Amino acid sequence: MSTKKISQLALLSALAIISRFALVQFPNFKMVSAIFFVTVVFWGLADGIIVMILTMTLSGIYLGMNVVVLFQIIAFALILILWKFLYKFLPNTFLKLMVVGLLTFLYGFIMSLFTTSIFAINFWAYYLNGFWFDVNHAISTIIFYPLIYNIFERLKL
Repeated sequence: MSTKKISQLALLSALAIISRFALVQFPNFKMVSAIFFVTVVFWGLADGIIVMILTMTLSGIYLGMNVVVLFQIIAFALILILWKFLYKFLPNTFLKLMVVGLLTFLYGFIMSLFTTSIFAINFWAYYLNGFWFDVNHAISTIIFYPLIYNIFERLKL
């Protein structure tokens, strides 16, 4: 991997981490998921996963490192893999945004599965209590995805 590519991955991870901190007061209204999805589109799955792992691990150090960070990494990796394969079959932007939103909901569902299994709590009660957090996460991802996509496209990243 070239020095330029390592620098790009580090800078994009830093941007994602800063965006998490900047929006920390708004539960699940973050642009990091959109950054990960766009990174997969422009740079490929491996780079998207590298940015995601760096972002989640380093921000986890500051926001609270526990087993949930590992769950986040696994859940994001799963949805990014799905995104990589689904993206090429989506003919227009509207469908891409809908799939991005649905994958973000899937992330919340997977996180709920992990969390309820490790802490031995009722899945449906936990998931339904966090449903509006997943709605916020999906909406923010749908809002930020085209903005970040356009930045990547204009800068020829």
